[in-house]
Amino acid sequence: MESKLFKIENYGFFNNAPFEFLSLNKMGEITHANQTVCDWIEHKQEELIDNFTFQDLLSVGGKIYLETHFFPLIQLQGKISEISFELVSKSKRRIPVLVNGTKFSIEDKGEQGYLIFLTDISQRKQYEEELLMAKRFAEENASKLFDKNNELERFTQIASHDLKAPVRTMGGLFELMVKKNYVSKDQDSIKIQKMIMENLKRMRVLVDDLMEQTLVDTESYFEEKVDLNFILNDVKEVLMADILFNAVSIQSEKLPIVRGNKNQIFRLFQNLLSNSIKFKDKNRRPLIQIRSKLENNWAMLSIKDNGIGFDPLYKEKIFGYMQRLHGQEVVSGSGLGLYACKKIIEHHGGKINGNSNVGEGAEFVFTLPLYNN
Repeated sequence: MESKLFKIENYGFFNNAPFEFLSLNKMGEITHANQTVCDWIEHKQEELIDNFTFQDLLSVGGKIYLETHFFPLIQLQGKISEISFELVSKSKRRIPVLVNGTKFSIEDKGEQGYLIFLTDISQRKQYEEELLMAKRFAEENASKLFDKNNELERFTQIASHDLKAPVRTMGGLFELMVKKNYVSKDQDSIKIQKMIMENLKRMRVLVDDLMEQTLVDTESYFEEKVDLNFILNDVKEVLMADILFNAVSIQSEKLPIVRGNKNQIFRLFQNLLSNSIKFKDKNRRPLIQIRSKLENNWAMLSIKDNGIGFDPLYKEKIFGYMQRLHGQEVVSGSGLGLYACKKIIEHHGGKINGNSNVGEGAEFVFTLPLYNN
């Protein structure tokens, strides 16, 4: 080991190496220092050797760590790797470094010491600080966005709730006026009355859909076992009047049990079946087919109808907020139903797609996580 130590001392590249090199005796006093370390801490070699300890070059926190952890560990393990310290230069400039060290001994002299290699990580520290600043900035923006979304949800909830009562009242008062013969019975008046009632109906639908969308966005999400066969039966009961009135035939195979929020999945099926009935083709009896298959831990479901369909160019647009492909004169609605479906599926980590051609019906395929015991 003695010859190895002497070779290290004599090699010129150690003196001008891009890393800092120190040799310490067992007391931690500096016995060798290359020119690089001297340049960094602004000391001459003769000032350091035999006059300074490694501890003298460190910040207060580093001095404590050196005594409590560094020296005990290197004594126990014989080496130590990637320890972060701060050197303090003559002008009090702080230099972040990574320290690697190993213990050596000169057997015939009974001496021991430490070889210390230091690497300047100032640039890395700067990058870390920039990353932390960017992270804080992103978190602040995310927090602001979260607050804004909460405000928007509260506004939607309050607005839709406050709108519902006056819309219902207006409708009731107008119907009363008609019954009491407070409005004219001529052809133009009857036409205007019909327009008023149609618009009041649309307003009710819009307010109801806004309230439903608010529920989707704000409802506490919790997972439970959901039997889709029960969900389908419940939805058919709710839509029974529309099903009977339009003579709708619903064909379904046995559906799987999934994991999710029962209320949201109920609204998902209600919206999709209601859409199929709403966009029926007047020239044929409405038919809705519900199929499913299992893929890994997911249930892939399909709800297909024989309605009027839509242009495949708009297969993405139909899931947008308040997006409609058909005018109110064709089918009434707010354009929120499929948007709510997409949100519900996203809450469950799944995907939904719509496939169609004009006049050939529509098929909506979506995935839900399977329930596993």
